[in-house]
Amino acid sequence: MNHTLGQKMKFLRENRLYTQTQVSDLLHIGRSSYANYEIGKREPSVNFLVTLADFYQVTVDYLVRSSFPADLAEYQHYIQFLTLFKKLDPEAYCTSMELMTCYVKKKLWETKKKQDPARLQPTVPTSGFLM
Repeated sequence: MNHTLGQKMKFLRENRLYTQTQVSDLLHIGRSSYANYEIGKREPSVNFLVTLADFYQVTVDYLVRSSFPADLAEYQHYIQFLTLFKKLDPEAYCTSMELMTCYVKKKLWETKKKQDPARLQPTVPTSGFLM
């Protein structure tokens, strides 16, 4: 699946539960400039791409290439849940995040199991197990 720089910026921002205003304040740029990068009206400078990559802890290569890792694209609905969870009280938020983490780990396990089922089979000792 191909995605633009702006789509990746939005994905990374939403994944971390930031608003455009919060990110633009943290990166010391105007909110409208950041918004224009996300919607593709403006192209950021190379220096800003480096700053952005550092901020989101990704590579500049990831930001500028058109491909988008399938494992991230597959879990965009996860971001929608995170946005809703953010509105909960702290105890409900923690419980919800624990449940969501278990769900994501299960989905990742299922994906890996489909790719190489033999490697992920549990092994049971044949002798001396209960001794």
